Parts: sequence; structure tokens; C-alpha cells
Amino acid sequence: MSLMRLLPASAFIMAALSGCSYFHFTSNVAPERFSEYFKASGVEQLTKEDLVKRDDYEILGTVSGSSCQETERDAPPKERLARKALLEAAHDAGADAAVMDKCVEMRESAMCARSIVCYGEAVKLAKGRPAKAGDPEKADEAGAEGSGEKTDD
Repeated sequence: MSLMRLLPASAFIMAALSGCSYFHFTSNVAPERFSEYFKASGVEQLTKEDLVKRDDYEILGTVSGSSCQETERDAPPKERLARKALLEAAHDAGADAAVMDKCVEMRESAMCARSIVCYGEAVKLAKGRPAKAGDPEKADEAGAEGSGEKTDD
């Protein structure tokens, strides 16, 4: 390839790359509140069945989250937003997991034309592995402790 053919292509590439230096990124996420936007991602969503299989947790209390449609002209409430708000409330309570109980749609409250409210429990999990039903290691420990018999080790 001749140098004359490469010159226009390389000039275009250089101009395109230098144009990026003037690009400024702006966001509606304030730097000081950045962690607030993602705190729900640090809370694991469990089912009641998941919790029954564990013995390494503490229930911190009841939490709720809601999604509100303020006027009839606004977007309708969304259950996924109410669930996310519940996970944020669980995070604020010091939980690292939440068990969702139920979500209820409500009409014409004092602040919302329609809303969805989700209720659940904030749960603090121990850092060890979960104890599962039928775990032979846990069954042996429970049998030795619960039987009142001494075992020779």
C-alpha cells in the first residue's frame, strides 16, 4: 500500500481520536449519593423455603417498600419498584437478606392515586454456610447432643 493511501485514513483516525478528548460525561447520579442508588443490590432476596433450610440467621424486623402513582396522569405503580424499595429498607435495617411476604395494590391513599406496597422481613445471615435439611454433618451433631448419650471420640 502506498503512503499516499494511508495518509488520509490515518488523518481521519487521529482526528476522531482527538475529538474524544472534548467529550464530557454528565449524570443525574450525585457522586456523594452513588452508594445509595445501588444499596438494594447488596441484599439477597430469599423465599420462606430458603429460610427454613437455614439455621444461621436472625430476623431483624418487618420492612416494607412502595411504588406510588401520585396522580392519574403519572405512570402506574410497579411491583418491581416496590420490591426494590423493600430491599433498600432491609439494607437500612442492617440486613443482608430479605424475605418477601406479599405485595398489595392500594387505591386512593392520602398521597397516591394508586400504589403497590410490599411487606417482608429483614434478615441478618451468619457468614458461615447454610445448614440444609438432611445435612449429615448437622444431623450427627444434633443426634449426639440431643440423645444425652456420651460418644467416645
